[in-house]
Amino acid sequence: MNKLKISVIIYLTIAMLSVSCGKKEVPVAEPEEQFIFKVQFVLGDVKITGANGEKTANQGESLAVNDVITTGKKAVADLLYGKSGVIRISENSRLVVTSMADKAGSDTVMKMDSGKVLCTLTKLRGTGFKVQTPTAIAAVRGTSFSVLSDKKGAKLSVVKGTVSVNPVKEGKVIEDKSIDVEAGNRTDYIDKKAVEKIMAGKMEIPVMVMTPAEKIEIQSEVKDIKVEEIPELALEINEAVKQETVTEPVVEKKKEVKADDSAAKKAQEAALAKKRAEEDALKAEELKKQQQAEEKRLAEEKKKKEEQVKKDRASNIPTM
Repeated sequence: MNKLKISVIIYLTIAMLSVSCGKKEVPVAEPEEQFIFKVQFVLGDVKITGANGEKTANQGESLAVNDVITTGKKAVADLLYGKSGVIRISENSRLVVTSMADKAGSDTVMKMDSGKVLCTLTKLRGTGFKVQTPTAIAAVRGTSFSVLSDKKGAKLSVVKGTVSVNPVKEGKVIEDKSIDVEAGNRTDYIDKKAVEKIMAGKMEIPVMVMTPAEKIEIQSEVKDIKVEEIPELALEINEAVKQETVTEPVVEKKKEVKADDSAAKKAQEAALAKKRAEEDALKAEELKKQQQAEEKRLAEEKKKKEEQVKKDRASNIPTM
């Protein structure tokens, strides 16, 4: 009997251990993606200024919150954004990393006082990405767009997806004056005067369709980044870029326009030749008139001189 009890106890102990071990084998959820900026490509004078001072940007270096990246004349820098995108910074630009997304519900924000950036991003997992200028801020969760900031104000162009745009006044985002800009569209320049009018309800952020030339230009910029050569990026971004850089419909239109332009150019040249011929004829006629007038003037002067000589001779004849 005692042997039976011992056997039962051993059996129950083994069973409990098995159940306990089974609970420990529950799979652990994958950690959220950590978004960081890493220098992927540098051309020309590119500097990073951080807590330890200023240094030349080199491939593989990371940017921390409050770091400033600047590009000089004819300089370009590409930043990897985790595995989810690439940020191309054009020449004469200055950007500050003001915040970095680290969990769902948080945003990455880059402030750009001046310059131009082109952002190509896949769908972000519960986080947002924003580019803020002195007069406007663009917010996305996965798309391709460019932001330009200069003396005229800020201008946004969207290649794919939808970008939410808000006016900014003295560093403060005007949250209740938002407008969505869809693919193929762009805003006009948003300057300080426009921000005042938008806040007063006198106007909305101006949005218009991009011209074929504008579409070709921004698609070429996206294609020039060559994301297919960056193994760190997610595969989905390669497919997204392929779709974004398809320019066949625009090229067809461009060819038609070229044909029209050729005919128009010939007509313009013919009209110009006719105009020149008419101008030459008028010049020749004017020159002929001038020559005739000069001949008449000389003849009159000669006649006057002859008459004066006759008078002088007559006055010199002695009287009887």
